[in-house]
Amino acid sequence: MENQWAYSVSAKRANHWAINSRGVLYIIPKDTDKIMKKQLSGIRLGQTKYSRLLYGALAQRGIESITEYPDGHKTIDIAILPARLYIEVDGVQHLNNPEQIITDFKRDYYSEREGFYTLHIHNDDIKNHLNSIANAIAEVVRKETKE
Repeated sequence: MENQWAYSVSAKRANHWAINSRGVLYIIPKDTDKIMKKQLSGIRLGQTKYSRLLYGALAQRGIESITEYPDGHKTIDIAILPARLYIEVDGVQHLNNPEQIITDFKRDYYSEREGFYTLHIHNDDIKNHLNSIANAIAEVVRKETKE
């Protein structure tokens, strides 16, 4: 589904809004120009289904994390700051697109320079092994935060 622009009605002003193919709702001020609207519609403002699942599973295990965390180079799907761990929940494009693979290498390099490890987990792995993945991450976080 392409982004669809419409007006929402509020008491004194109208805003543009869009829902993208991932079901993320964007609210954009009425006076934003068309070029800016196009740029804003590409920004990730919401979690994917699989990052939400993993975030919830970690929360059930007592692991506090931040979603959609901006580190200055990219937006991290799930950040567990006390353990210095970033988790990226990736689709297949991170495995079969050479440009994306190189981009991910560069992003991981910046994270590592700042003392953070990046764990990449594929959507299908979360779909099929959510509990064992969440258990393993929770154990790592507990070990890393004890030291």
